[in-house]
Amino acid sequence: MGNARSRLQWAVGRYTTVLEDIAYSLYGIFNLHLPVLYGEGKEKALGRLLQEILSQSHDISILHWVGEQSSIHSCFPANIQAYQPLPQVQPDSTPISMQQSMSRLQQDVSANTACRLYNILTNLPREMFADYILTLPCIVHRIQMVKLRGTYMDHHMYDVQAVGLRPVQIIAQEQLIQATNPTNLLPYVLVRPWDRTLVNYSANDHTMAGYTALMELVKPFIALMLVRLPEGEYKRICASRHIVVCPDDPASIVNSEIATLDIV
Repeated sequence: MGNARSRLQWAVGRYTTVLEDIAYSLYGIFNLHLPVLYGEGKEKALGRLLQEILSQSHDISILHWVGEQSSIHSCFPANIQAYQPLPQVQPDSTPISMQQSMSRLQQDVSANTACRLYNILTNLPREMFADYILTLPCIVHRIQMVKLRGTYMDHHMYDVQAVGLRPVQIIAQEQLIQATNPTNLLPYVLVRPWDRTLVNYSANDHTMAGYTALMELVKPFIALMLVRLPEGEYKRICASRHIVVCPDDPASIVNSEIATLDIV
């Protein structure tokens, strides 16, 4: 049936008399054995389901949603309707164009660099959810500029510039700290949660596997926006639409910060 998100999307149009049954009806689809606790409310029922999916499958696709934020965790939505179809962000590639792209990539990025990237990515830990903290390995792009573009019905549109990414517009209800000149003082980051399907963990040729991973990583992707809290943890900022971003070039990927963040 595809990844975890596609199964959640399947339930978007479902209607149940008892609100919690939207989440409970998915237990079998995910082969999960969780207690049924009528009266907990649909938000908590969905939060328990998402927590278990992430813990069991490590499928980060469930983090891509747009809608009301859950009170259970900032990376979870409040209801299943947040899992609408994703925007198309990666253009189709023909075998010829892929071969040409690989040739250019091998010219721009050294074999040692590709091998080093492979080793870093394959040694990242798995996602973990414990004590309401999501420990998330990801590629981090620090935001250096934020400028308000306009406001409409409590939604703010910002021009945002992050390290290693092309400029992007972000719409959010939350008011962001602005900086019109590049600075390292802003508490915001755009992150790409690490998707383990992008690399061959059993590859014999680590260099070629690194180049293959780079072929995927230079494509546009859906990012999460986080804000760093005073305690050092992060919290997701709920955007009003998916944040589709594009890396500057292969060099911006190999020079990116790759880290594991704690998100509340």
